[in-house]
Amino acid sequence: MSKKPKTKKLAKKPAVQTPAKTGRPSSYSEAIAERICTELALGRSLVTICNAADMPARQTVFRWLDADPAFRDRYARAREVQADTFADEIVDLADKAEDANLARIQIDARKWAASKQRPSKYSERVVNELTGKDGAPIAVRQIKPTMTAQEAAEIYAETLHDFPG
Repeated sequence: MSKKPKTKKLAKKPAVQTPAKTGRPSSYSEAIAERICTELALGRSLVTICNAADMPARQTVFRWLDADPAFRDRYARAREVQADTFADEIVDLADKAEDANLARIQIDARKWAASKQRPSKYSERVVNELTGKDGAPIAVRQIKPTMTAQEAAEIYAETLHDFPG
């Protein structure tokens, strides 16, 4: 009979328990997404929201926005509501102001943010309409290479009379 070679028995390593992760959440959570949208709608900035210890970093929120169309839609709607919130706060700030300069800064910041978030509703829309003399359409005359120098000079002289000054 042949002897079996002796093999070393490896000692089992004790199972290492990894501690529970602490810190900011990085996995998408419907509850956290809802809280972010609610806080935005109430007028808080994303920076302030994400600075809370139990909230994800801004980069994580941006990743979620890229990855989840439903969250992206809710986030966009929360930003629209945030603009309405800023507009509502303007009157309160003006009415309750003790320091006029501080109130002016706060009001201007909210006006600016609202105009960027909902330009169709809150921006100062400037419309430029160009018309000819007495509201008529603008007359366009073109100097063409086939014209004589005299014809081109006459057209040029007519346009000079159209502009005062």
